[in-house]
Amino acid sequence: EMAGGIEDEGEWEEIRGEDWFRSAQAVASEESFFHWELEFPEAFFGEDGKKLDQAGFDAVIGNPPYVVIEGLLEDYLRGRYDSPQYFVDLYHVFIEKGINLSNQEGRFGYIVPEPWLTQENTESLRTVILEESRLNRITRFDKKVFADATVDTITVHLQNSPPGETEIVQCDNSENSISNLDQINSLPQTEFTEKEYKRIEVRQTAEEQQILAHITD
Repeated sequence: EMAGGIEDEGEWEEIRGEDWFRSAQAVASEESFFHWELEFPEAFFGEDGKKLDQAGFDAVIGNPPYVVIEGLLEDYLRGRYDSPQYFVDLYHVFIEKGINLSNQEGRFGYIVPEPWLTQENTESLRTVILEESRLNRITRFDKKVFADATVDTITVHLQNSPPGETEIVQCDNSENSISNLDQINSLPQTEFTEKEYKRIEVRQTAEEQQILAHITD
């Protein structure tokens, strides 16, 4: 409702004079709050001020922080997001937030650590991804992307739409560029959901997977 009244300077002048508004502005200035819908209204609202049916971004890309959070911020994030489990790493909630910020059919791409794909204590994060988005592709790299990183990294490509097929891709990044993209496997996303702890296994090629299936049978 307020978005539709922005053009009326008289109404805004009255709002600015309210004690609650001045107090809110002071807190916002001190804490540096960031409201996506206010910062990017064109992605969420129409010209009439009403929320769009296709509210959200067409694309969300990034390299989120890999930082474990404790204290009051941890408590807040646990209460607001579904992905935190044994510990709260910022990139977990950044993934969930990125999905939520995408519009229907919106695309999402992050570069993140690889271990969460199979760790027992990150099942909640996998559940959010597998149940709330389409996991289009996971790309693995032959060499470390970040020289000072202690774990391998991957890129995750999601879409804000029902589950589908997931491509597993291996690429050569030895010359500080990406080349020789090789699709080593393609699996129904539901296959991950049905596994114990919803593990997302990306190290096996399609051929290796077939051999293992024959052995276990």
